[in-house]
Amino acid sequence: MEPASARPRVGVSACLLGERVRYDGGHKRDRRVIDLLGPLVEFVPVCPEMEIGLGTPRPPIRLVDGGRGGVRLEEPSSGRDLTGRMTRFAGRRTADLATAGLDGFVLKADSPSCGPGRVKVWPRRGGRPARRGRGLFAEALARRLPGLPVADEESLRTPRARREFLARVLEHHGRRAKEGPTVNRWLVKSDPDAYSFADLEREGTTRWEGVKNALALRHLRSMARGDRVLVYETGAVRAVVGTAVVAKGPYPDPRAEDPRLVVV
Repeated sequence: MEPASARPRVGVSACLLGERVRYDGGHKRDRRVIDLLGPLVEFVPVCPEMEIGLGTPRPPIRLVDGGRGGVRLEEPSSGRDLTGRMTRFAGRRTADLATAGLDGFVLKADSPSCGPGRVKVWPRRGGRPARRGRGLFAEALARRLPGLPVADEESLRTPRARREFLARVLEHHGRRAKEGPTVNRWLVKSDPDAYSFADLEREGTTRWEGVKNALALRHLRSMARGDRVLVYETGAVRAVVGTAVVAKGPYPDPRAEDPRLVVV
């Protein structure tokens, strides 16, 4: 836990702080963000593209409409698909951020990794962007921390917008300090004839797989390392038979061809 008097912690796209992490080796230092929040908060800088090892300078990347496979993250100059790499990173990084005591996040507008909305999504066969989406890291952040105050630098252009965002950050900080850290708890269901809690006890760790229901997958994607789990057995038992802890957050099912299927 952190002391109640500690300053709020706000995640921020590192380029907005002046760090030279952009694809062209530059930055997007935003004085409004730094001047407003700097004296009052502790910044937690994040650059998903650097943190997955892309380096700087680097070829630009963009979101591409993958049809039934969903939005993909690609490097047009090489055709390299970075979707899985970014998705796995975003799951791990947002799980870590969930335990870091964040009270807000300022993301880089229009970024294919960080943009919280209205990011260009390009059609597969060329042409102009057909629709707009959300950066893959921003998507994971919204799923993992749905109540977190989030903005981008473009939405903080006016003094009023900046004051309102800061008020939300301070309110979140006060509420979190009062309530203490939150650990999510989940209920998972298993057929003991296929895999029982006794099997988990014997093996120590297992991969929770085979989930295809859209709502169940949404919950699975929200799990994070350290979350508590109640294990319910079906069949003749029909009861919660034990507890477990999430050892690793969501990542693509290595046995499935569908990229939408994840496991923990």
